[in-house]
Amino acid sequence: MDTISVNAGAVTRVIPSNFFGINYVGFWDSAQGSQASAKALEQTPIRSVRFAGGDPGDWYDWQEPYYPTTTLSRSSWSSTSPIQLANWAAQFGATPLFQTNYQGHLPNPPGRSYAVNSPQNQAAWVTYDQAHGIDASMEVGNEEDIRMTTYQDRDFQPYITAFNAQASAMHAVDPGVQVYGPAATNEYYWWTLDSLGMFLKQTGNKAGTGEVDGVSLHYYRGSGWNDTKGAAETWSCSRCDWPFITQEIAANDTRRLPVDISEWNLGDSNTGTGFNQTVGHALVYADMIGAFAQSGVAEEDYFDLHGAGAYGLLYGPGEARPVDTPTPTYYATALWGHMGATVLPLTQSDDPSTTVSAYATRKSDSSVQVLGINKTGSPQPLRIKYTGFSPIGGTLSTYAMASTSDENSLDVDYDGQLDPSAQAPLPGAISTTSVTGNAVSVMLAPYSATVVDVSQKR
Repeated sequence: MDTISVNAGAVTRVIPSNFFGINYVGFWDSAQGSQASAKALEQTPIRSVRFAGGDPGDWYDWQEPYYPTTTLSRSSWSSTSPIQLANWAAQFGATPLFQTNYQGHLPNPPGRSYAVNSPQNQAAWVTYDQAHGIDASMEVGNEEDIRMTTYQDRDFQPYITAFNAQASAMHAVDPGVQVYGPAATNEYYWWTLDSLGMFLKQTGNKAGTGEVDGVSLHYYRGSGWNDTKGAAETWSCSRCDWPFITQEIAANDTRRLPVDISEWNLGDSNTGTGFNQTVGHALVYADMIGAFAQSGVAEEDYFDLHGAGAYGLLYGPGEARPVDTPTPTYYATALWGHMGATVLPLTQSDDPSTTVSAYATRKSDSSVQVLGINKTGSPQPLRIKYTGFSPIGGTLSTYAMASTSDENSLDVDYDGQLDPSAQAPLPGAISTTSVTGNAVSVMLAPYSATVVDVSQKR
């Protein structure tokens, strides 16, 4: 039995309201901007949208969003303008993180005196956002450090120079606009080759310009279930990712710069294994969200919205299930919506990397939640004890997502229903009972994630 001790009298941190995010890819996706996807996301805690969603950012001109694929074609790379994106996101209470164009792959439009990747164009975008009431943050470029081959490779310098120029121009228009960088490729680049340190030295406020308002990094790791089920447990250990990130920030800036994992996924599902569509992926996703929330990440923008055969939260056009059909990872996201914003410390007896991992939160109504993720094929008993919180006489509600077979299942039982539609209200708690003792005991189904929510007696 895994015994979890939650200290409800202490606070690890409070996650921001826009902590949960998604990448909306502005090219290649014929379902972009669908009403069904907005309705599905409304039932999750996702409140931030990164656009144009990765590589398209370097081919997107916000002033000419429907730029044709050829001069003779009426088809376009994107069917989404900034105002359309903002209006779509507003349907579920989200705000945009707009990527600016660094590489400038498009020709200058007729009558415009500055290039699509110029500081003037990005400053004009901020002016446009202000005029249209769009509450957006800005991120310069996308994975420009991928050209690096050696430690602090000077091939990365042009991006840093351009970042400072673009950020300065945007801040001149709106000193309060938040500008993020370096949108770094993955751990190998921002850690091993130190693109993060090289960037912060010149953009932080100790020896650099101070133009950076937040750090954006990408996180892709592992291949399949066995290679990723312990990934979350390596995020915050003493010689792991999060300590490195915070040390680099502290070395180059006096501010506690927010960190946005502006692209991430686990399992290398684009190799064709289909891992992204499985319950196993949903479980490691739920676990990684917990690691981000616990450590101090300000925002995580999952990659991406459509295309479950590769990375999508929802099935995309031409795939095995109808467009906007949820994957198990969608249900894992919705499950996190039952957790609170105040993260609480806990200890547990099981090994979280192989058996059960757990996270605890508190809501504004003082109720306490524990998310238990069972990574095994056997039922796992869970006993939860509390400090600084009395569950006696309170109400216990449980919400759960469980595999219908094993970690490779494409289907889930979510709160008592098989793959419920995201176009109708998702089902509620699978059980609600009164708590009679000082501790709570539940049984976690094989390959499952369960939220145990306890409110105090009124």
